[in-house]
Amino acid sequence: MNKYSFTWDNLKNEYKSIIESGYDIITCEEFVKKKGTFIKKVLVNRIDIDFSIKKVNTLLDIFDQLKIKGTFFVRLHASEYNPFSFEGYRILKRLINSGHELGYHSEIVDQSIIWDEDAKECLLRDLKVLN
Repeated sequence: MNKYSFTWDNLKNEYKSIIESGYDIITCEEFVKKKGTFIKKVLVNRIDIDFSIKKVNTLLDIFDQLKIKGTFFVRLHASEYNPFSFEGYRILKRLINSGHELGYHSEIVDQSIIWDEDAKECLLRDLKVLN
């Protein structure tokens, strides 16, 4: 078996190995708040939701089992998924309610070019919608 082939079990085992190696697994916000004050080694657990919001459920199950948190970055304009669909919203709600962080995966450069709008206005509108 190839150690580096992707399976959910392999991913879970990688996280276990990181924990067993003495790392604290932290969120992006925790890193910013504690920057420069770490005693142990840290891994900032940043997850981009690029193609499938459904797979977040499996990640949340793994993280719950290992008692770790992460920061998940959601796309608002992905053709691959809709974060405001019934299922997408339910998953994001579970993510937040279980103590993880939700971040915004910005695509404002593309938006501003495609829609011929100011990038700042695209950013402000997206943040308002996400909040």
